[in-house]
Amino acid sequence: MFYKFNLLNALGKCAAKNTIIFISIISISLCAAASGQTIFETFDSDPLPRGWSMTGLNPGNYAEYNPLGYMLIKMSRDSSNVFRFSHPIDELDKTAEFWMEFDILHYEAGVYQNGNFGVFNSSAPSNETNAVCDRHNYGEYTSYRANRHDLYVYDSNGSEASSLSPNIHLDQTVAPDCEYGDPQRVKMHYWYDASSNTGMATLEVYKINADGTEGRLLYSNGGSPAAVIGPAKSLFIDLFGFANRSNATPSSGFYNLNIVDNLYFSTSGSNNTPTAPDFFKEPEKDITLWAAATMQGTGSGSSAGNAALYTSSSLWDTARNALAEGTVTVYFLDGEYTGFLALSDIGNDNNRLIIAGESAEGVVFKDSYFGLHGVNNCTFERMHFTGSRNGYVHSVTAGSRNVLVRDCTWKDLTVQWGASGVKSGSHHVTFMNCVFERVGPTGGEHMLYNAYDSHHISIIDCYFQDCTGDYVRFRDHTDCAEVIGCTFVSTDPAYNEVFISMPLFNDVDPGDEYFGTYYRFMDNDFTFYPSGGTRTAIRFLHSGYDPEGYNNLLTAAEGDILLNGTAQQKKNLLKTNCGIDTDQVRVMGNLYQNHEYKATFGSFPNYGAVSKGWSGTAAIFDILNHTDPVMDRCEECLIGDYNEDGSVNLDDFYMLAKNWQNANPPVSVHIDISPLAGDGEINYYDLSALAMRWLNTN
Repeated sequence: MFYKFNLLNALGKCAAKNTIIFISIISISLCAAASGQTIFETFDSDPLPRGWSMTGLNPGNYAEYNPLGYMLIKMSRDSSNVFRFSHPIDELDKTAEFWMEFDILHYEAGVYQNGNFGVFNSSAPSNETNAVCDRHNYGEYTSYRANRHDLYVYDSNGSEASSLSPNIHLDQTVAPDCEYGDPQRVKMHYWYDASSNTGMATLEVYKINADGTEGRLLYSNGGSPAAVIGPAKSLFIDLFGFANRSNATPSSGFYNLNIVDNLYFSTSGSNNTPTAPDFFKEPEKDITLWAAATMQGTGSGSSAGNAALYTSSSLWDTARNALAEGTVTVYFLDGEYTGFLALSDIGNDNNRLIIAGESAEGVVFKDSYFGLHGVNNCTFERMHFTGSRNGYVHSVTAGSRNVLVRDCTWKDLTVQWGASGVKSGSHHVTFMNCVFERVGPTGGEHMLYNAYDSHHISIIDCYFQDCTGDYVRFRDHTDCAEVIGCTFVSTDPAYNEVFISMPLFNDVDPGDEYFGTYYRFMDNDFTFYPSGGTRTAIRFLHSGYDPEGYNNLLTAAEGDILLNGTAQQKKNLLKTNCGIDTDQVRVMGNLYQNHEYKATFGSFPNYGAVSKGWSGTAAIFDILNHTDPVMDRCEECLIGDYNEDGSVNLDDFYMLAKNWQNANPPVSVHIDISPLAGDGEINYYDLSALAMRWLNTN
């Protein structure tokens, strides 16, 4: 989808951290100043809440907004009905000067009919009184009357003056670029000639090129200015927009239906910033496929009645191929699924794959596995997992990226390792509004097990209850991770385990697992059962041998510093020995109930490693970052620096603005930064995140 933006105000006031930036993005520019008024309507949102109105609606006359960014307008001749789709303007008379412009694509016609674009009078009983307009003519047959734009003007008494364009035929040898389906831009100019007390006007029609830019002049009204309001005549106008022909006998066959965009009116000058019409873009070739636990009908996947077996390779091959052209949605019919599917190597940077349950709760995977292996640009939603399996029941792994897991549940599970998780270098993965309940029972089972060089992981607004292992785990250089707005609950001593854990298990010498650096845990609710178990909300844990370059195993003296030293000594020790930068571990806004520790660091010489003199657990909550919520960097990347020029600035804002409210933003550049791993949409939250980083880094 192509969105256009007018940056009305980007005002910066730099004063260290107190920088203020005011930004407005809107889809209509409406300016009234001493020099005049300007309307430039690009239909990036529904125009009716923004000053536009419709009168005289009936089946033959209406204006319909298309979210792709244009209007579909039907106009029929009807002397008993005055139709207008219009926006008010300041009242003008014969002595005014103004410019008008719009883009049009013919969609459908009856036998023959014309519609009017221009300025009108709100009090006039018809559209043929007090009007300056382009009368655009379209017909279903070859005729000298068909497919042209003429200048029509009506004074206050309803007297008509017209300046007809040359005869425009369908034959391209006569008038190239004037066939049906050829997009055109129409420009009009009205002014007053004081020497003759006459209103003058011109109309010009331009080709719109294949890239959406303005092309050559096709024709004009007779090739010269026309005198349209004579010396003894008057004109009063106060509306801008479209109007039907209201001075002819009604007939159901006399109508035209057109797609229009980029409506421009100004008393200040012609349009110096034209933009490509949205209707000119080739529509995205989105498709929907259907899958089921057992094949339905022909199994083609083309409809619910012919849903493919969900493990069918042909189903996913079809999806792979279709992603080159547009968004692909694969709906799973409600039912119980018991097979194994490792969906691999599928995705497209520009078009999203959506895998969704047919209803909110009807798709259940029991004793089964559904993994995303090397998947890119994907939404996985409304899926539910239960039962038991010797392994994960769901994972995002093998370098998957740009994945949103939303509105899914994992309940009453016996698994090995984890119910779900992000693994093996996968990145930019978000879990949002998900539920994890009752995962166990022996202690080696975890709810969200994230590990092995994965990064940019966001866990947002999820619910976790009763697990015999770590509720959320970030193991072995799992970095740039955040847990925000989640609820953690233990209802029994058996479930009093660590809620958020960063563990290393170095069972070889030297160790090959390392801590990550960047974490943010905010606005969560941590509630333990009042007694028993490990009642620690957040934990860093090292077990085994030292990894190369670090001394995670501590001497007795170092252990004493960790337990009794100053805050700065503790911070220096963890950073030097373990690579844990506590300034980059942001913990704030959380609620803790029945806890023993809010945050700890533990080190133990397991797997045959020899103690250096100290092992155990130390509280470290007080030395974490509780004041700065903005995570500026992840690894070597400056978040929000889309063009990688070393700072967050207006150029980066421009890139965000181009994708504003895009539900399918390109993922080759990670413009989607809120949450940190993205949610598949560019919106206010991304703008806010960009602005905060703009302030912090400048």
